[in-house]
Amino acid sequence: MGRFSRIAAEVGTSAARYLLLDSRTPGIADRWAAFLADCDLGLVEIVTFDIVAAADQLRIHLMRAGSMIPGSCHFPLLLLGEQTSHDHYWLVEDDVMLTGDWGDLIRTAESSSADLLCSHLATFGELPNWYWWPSLHVPVPALHQCPPASFVMKGYFPLYRISRAALHCVLAAHRNGWSGHCEAIIPSALRHAGLAVADLNSLAGQPLYTPGALFEGEGPSRLSTMRWRPLVEADEMQAVSGPHLFHPVK
Repeated sequence: MGRFSRIAAEVGTSAARYLLLDSRTPGIADRWAAFLADCDLGLVEIVTFDIVAAADQLRIHLMRAGSMIPGSCHFPLLLLGEQTSHDHYWLVEDDVMLTGDWGDLIRTAESSSADLLCSHLATFGELPNWYWWPSLHVPVPALHQCPPASFVMKGYFPLYRISRAALHCVLAAHRNGWSGHCEAIIPSALRHAGLAVADLNSLAGQPLYTPGALFEGEGPSRLSTMRWRPLVEADEMQAVSGPHLFHPVK
């Protein structure tokens, strides 16, 4: 809860702040409401969702029936995008840390016209053994419009910014028969539609995260500060200078 309050405080009231909470976790909305009532953060809207109901409302299918994991973690944001009308949406998972000011990060990103900002962007040719490529299904009419090599791409999504137009594009892709893990379908569908995709490290004069492997054994490079496993420890965060992103921090 303290991490969210820090983000909300540093972003301030210049942006709408939402908490996306899984309603199937007993008492979670009440606990957060009580916590926020004791904070001086201004308006923070609590948005609860049931992932099965969200898929039904969106008229699309979960990657795995009845579950947000794997691959359907973007469904709650797709639903929020249908219910609100912001130009851009930032999604920050609760185990992401920034050794800098969140408001500065968001203001820095305003100079980017990209419809998607995320980490670890790679094409199939650059990372052919990525685990979730086989999940990506692109309908035949879309393949006839342009060859897969021109648009298929993956990213990493503990933290990302996405435009309203991009959310609508991804939702339309799902409804038109695209399916697969969100880390593949989001950047691929956007590139297929001609929308701009960029890495978070393109924003500043120095990297916002250290590139590298998402887990030990993925490749010869060192571990990235934005990764799947292992957990990030405090000494690793203390060893860097300047604003830096880390995941997962428990």
